[in-house]
Amino acid sequence: MGNKRTGTKENQYLIGLDNSQVLQMLQIMAGHLKVQIRYEKGDFRSSGCRVELQHIIFLQKTDPDDLKIRTLIRELGRFNLEGLDIHPELLQEFDRARKEFETEQAVLLEEQ
Repeated sequence: MGNKRTGTKENQYLIGLDNSQVLQMLQIMAGHLKVQIRYEKGDFRSSGCRVELQHIIFLQKTDPDDLKIRTLIRELGRFNLEGLDIHPELLQEFDRARKEFETEQAVLLEEQ
């Protein structure tokens, strides 16, 4: 069993890799994409933003690792990932997150 607070149990994303390994892979990807990841404390929901020309993903320092992973997949999935060497299972997660984002955007457009 893993630690609920840190989410150290094996994750649902990549078979054979624990959350810390997946986080490390995502951090490397963010670096290749020139996206800064910041771990902060505060009263906010983990998410990405752009400050001038710099893309930044803010993560709650105290969030469990699996939530940090989901946030990174959601936010990094909005970038062009072509040319990056991405684990096939992780690539499926990016595709799933991208489809969810596109669906959310379509619903928002219909509501306008």
